[in-house]
Amino acid sequence: MYPRKIAAASLLIFNWLFYCSVHAACEKEFDEYKSDLEVLRILSRFNNNLQSGDIELIKKSMNFYEHIPEGPPYYFESSSFFKPQLQCMINTYGEKLKQLTIARELKNSAKKTTEAKNNQAHGADEGIVYFPSDTKCLRRGVTKDGYETYTNTCSTTIKFGYCHVHPRDENDITGCKAESSTFSRSGYNYITQAGGLEPGRTHTKGYAYEGAQVTFLVACRAGRSPLIESFNSKKITAASKANMSCWAFSNTKNAKGE
Repeated sequence: MYPRKIAAASLLIFNWLFYCSVHAACEKEFDEYKSDLEVLRILSRFNNNLQSGDIELIKKSMNFYEHIPEGPPYYFESSSFFKPQLQCMINTYGEKLKQLTIARELKNSAKKTTEAKNNQAHGADEGIVYFPSDTKCLRRGVTKDGYETYTNTCSTTIKFGYCHVHPRDENDITGCKAESSTFSRSGYNYITQAGGLEPGRTHTKGYAYEGAQVTFLVACRAGRSPLIESFNSKKITAASKANMSCWAFSNTKNAKGE
């Protein structure tokens, strides 16, 4: 007799500890089940998920309760008398997701703002200087198959960048296109193809273009980077003139003039 009483007392204490350990979310809806161990386990798991702050875990749990299978082993969750508790958990998960999503967006926004300020400070401390293009270091050629080439004829590494006026087809990504650039004075860089050439090395274009093709080409000595900052016309044509330059941080050896 005594062992049974002890076991019963232990179960009540265990249930009470479960009940006291859970968060207040949906506590009112679960109040009538505070002596049911299985239901308290459900509530405990629910609140542990809430307190985890794990967006993916909460999404997964919410989706499970929104599409919960009927019958065992989900007797309590899928039963009709458990609908108020189930709906409360779904609603609470939804609110928690909104809070966590907003918090994550604010955190990411703050991070981007901080990074932008750091980049601005970095640029302000170092400064940027600009140089004209060194295209005289690149000799143009054409292979027997009609592919255009550029060979580095100087004794230093050359960084190059270019774009085309006439893309070959819809899959050709070499056409001149503006992209945001921190280092461009216009805020944009139109270069779509770039690379580096050691002395004597040759770059071969990926397409053999038929007919007239116009290439805007920038060449920069080692440590400097190419830019096509703007054009003198809104629509880029063969007659357009490009503002091209090379940039480097002012406190580096590459910032010294030639």
